Amino acid sequence: MCLSSPASDRFMEQVRNIFNIRGSPSLKLAESRAKISILNETCKSALSQLMSYWKDYTRPALMSLACEAVGGDPTLTQEVGSSMILLAAGIDIHDDIIDRSKKKDYGKTVLGVRGVEITLLLGDILLVKGLTSMAYDLCDRGLSAESVKAALTLVEGLLLELSDAETGELGLRGCMDVSPRSYLRLTRMKAADIEAYMRIGAILGRGSSPEIEALARYGRALGMIIILRDDLVDMLDFEEELPHRIKYEHLPLPLLYALENPAAKKKLESMLRNSKIREDEAKDILKITYEAGGLVGYEKAVKRLVRECLREIRVLRPSEARSTLEIIAEITAPPPLANLEF
Repeated sequence: MCLSSPASDRFMEQVRNIFNIRGSPSLKLAESRAKISILNETCKSALSQLMSYWKDYTRPALMSLACEAVGGDPTLTQEVGSSMILLAAGIDIHDDIIDRSKKKDYGKTVLGVRGVEITLLLGDILLVKGLTSMAYDLCDRGLSAESVKAALTLVEGLLLELSDAETGELGLRGCMDVSPRSYLRLTRMKAADIEAYMRIGAILGRGSSPEIEALARYGRALGMIIILRDDLVDMLDFEEELPHRIKYEHLPLPLLYALENPAAKKKLESMLRNSKIREDEAKDILKITYEAGGLVGYEKAVKRLVRECLREIRVLRPSEARSTLEIIAEITAPPPLANLEF
């Protein structure tokens, strides 16, 4: 089972190329900035490991596209984009501690190699560097004091909203009575970061208030699509991710929809309570989820978000950047799931 087709693969490759081209300058700058002033050799080594797999092209690329979509110069976002990469990296490795993620698809995480203490300290360093770099970058862009204050207030709100969402998710661990509506509400909160990148990009491009708000709403919906795509990817990883999600994190959205079906819930409850879920059991969990309509409910939720993205950016004047944002929303969503084979 996979989430692609020849046509979607071609579009995904096109989107990846756009992200790589637009995001590379910010990523390179983030790597050089992160190394400045770190004296401890252990932290330096941990940072090098992180940067070997933290290839975050998406955030700065979206910021660049938002800037261009309102008529701005996308190169103006490169420095601020690097600050956002540092912030996101700090948040991500703190999340690894919370979720006990010692291994991912690219190999061992910093947590898996260095342990909790060094990972926590490195996350702190990246958050400090990201916040201070952003303040300098915004001032250097020639924005008014009011605009700089608004952007920094936005980032503050982002971090607080993400913290609220993460705290809310802690209460979902091991819980089989979570409504999909409640889960989607938390997911919308977690998508605050993508909204922030779109807002800041539009501000740097000196967009109008309607343009900025439209791109912000697009970013919030797109952020949800990205998070929910990961839910499905985890459902299909029977060996690692699905067992890990069930044991240490909250349940993916398709499972929550399936648990609304009383017959499916009766089958799933005992399986989900196992301390160790085998690969064949994980496959059975997906099959039951599919038969109970969990994937149908999931797909409808994602399609609503795609429509939301496309609706919001209609306020923008036609441009290559707007067309690219439309493609990103459509391609990021998983393909139709009706014909999965087991």
